[in-house]
Amino acid sequence: MAAERQHKSDNTHGSFPLELSSQEAGETTAIAMDMDGEEGCFTHHNTDPKKEPKGCFIPDEDLTLPFAPESLPAWATSIRNGLMNKNNNAEPVVCTNVLSFLCGSNNVVFPLVFSDGVTWALKVPQGPACQSVFTPANAHSITTEVLTLRLLKKETTIPVPVVHDYCASMRNSLLYPYILMDYMDGLPSFRTWFPEEPVDPNVLETRRMNTLNDLADIAVQLSKFTSTRGGWPIFDSEGQISDVGIQRKFDQEIAFADETGQSDSDALVSIGPFETAKSRFLAMLDRREVPADDVYSTGTYKLLHMFIDWASELEDFETGEFVLTHYDFALQNVLVTEEGRVCGIIDWEDVGFAPACVGNLSYPEFLTPDLDPDYSYDPENKNQNSPEELKRFRVVYSDMIEKKLFEATGTVGGSTRTRKSPLFMDLQFAADYLSRTHVTMIKLWEQMTDLMGKQLIVNGQVLDDGEIAWGLAEGELDEATIELVKGRFMDFYNSL
Repeated sequence: MAAERQHKSDNTHGSFPLELSSQEAGETTAIAMDMDGEEGCFTHHNTDPKKEPKGCFIPDEDLTLPFAPESLPAWATSIRNGLMNKNNNAEPVVCTNVLSFLCGSNNVVFPLVFSDGVTWALKVPQGPACQSVFTPANAHSITTEVLTLRLLKKETTIPVPVVHDYCASMRNSLLYPYILMDYMDGLPSFRTWFPEEPVDPNVLETRRMNTLNDLADIAVQLSKFTSTRGGWPIFDSEGQISDVGIQRKFDQEIAFADETGQSDSDALVSIGPFETAKSRFLAMLDRREVPADDVYSTGTYKLLHMFIDWASELEDFETGEFVLTHYDFALQNVLVTEEGRVCGIIDWEDVGFAPACVGNLSYPEFLTPDLDPDYSYDPENKNQNSPEELKRFRVVYSDMIEKKLFEATGTVGGSTRTRKSPLFMDLQFAADYLSRTHVTMIKLWEQMTDLMGKQLIVNGQVLDDGEIAWGLAEGELDEATIELVKGRFMDFYNSL
């Protein structure tokens, strides 16, 4: 094992020994990148220079980096041969090709092809670092991603890349933060979930079931990493999680108020660590300033506070446990084979310990679009599942979670977290994101009303979400009425 390389006194730089077998030398296994979900930003990954992956469209002149892609072959050759020498491998290699870069909202990935058939991925940030504001939080995000990938590779079978080298500062020969890792040869799973060409229904069903089964297995494997506090993981010198610290969160209120044209990094705020799920749910909501004359928002925030207070009385909500969670199990972050088997999970940069009620066992977001207030189903849209399909997939997924949890831990009833997660995820989104608060609260009240089959009527007056919000803001909602609202909330929770 090669010793970790340190760069002067900077502990944000390190490398890991090569772990490629002779078999793996011809078929690399992983890539990590952040995709933004827009069509055209994803590729069929391959390592054949004649069939370069097609990255999302960013003109080269708009790719603001302190190095030119043409300089990468020499740089990558030097890095890899240096690592190989440390592993007593005397056969030098040359980086022969840099394939088309792949981009996401926060990162750019350059596939690097070597003369021995190995392909690595160079992942660099595209955003704050380009504007010379690379902060300790940015550095922590890179280091956390690297150490998380290393931990998962060592202690689970979750398909993640081997990281060979990284630097979480500008102080390196590239003059830029980076991660060098294996490149994963896989398909973004939306291509097998929503194939462009007609597919036999039985084949499509098998693919989708394979993907759900593997994601359930990955979610259950993450259950072994728990903490009594929520936030970003802190690693010790042995690469083990030793503590939990603050995390950075995007504050929409700051972003919406900012008219200076500054970067999104200016809207990142520090929150945590958290001792309870309730404190995490209220962390962003309690930062907001509501104009005194905005009665509806004042009342809506009070109602959201009440919902979170009532949720905190539930064992499924306040479990006392936080779990290591990939916050974006979206189709674009899941790489699969042609058969739908998951061969890679990407974008771990914001991994953290989340309250168990919204953690690793929650439904992946691609199974819940019909629960979004803005959801609209178009039968002609081949990239949508019908509401009926989504309900069936959720039942299948929760059953898979139940089975795999029992096999792994002997736990019975473990899928309860999965089934209850939509309510708790709604509460968290409403509390975290200014743009989602009102629409989510309206949707929740409509769902509660639909469940009861009738409106809430008090003293002959129909109370919808607006009337309740107004009454709370003006202090005109009595305790008896509040108890009726709570009863609807609890009935809705019990129905899930």
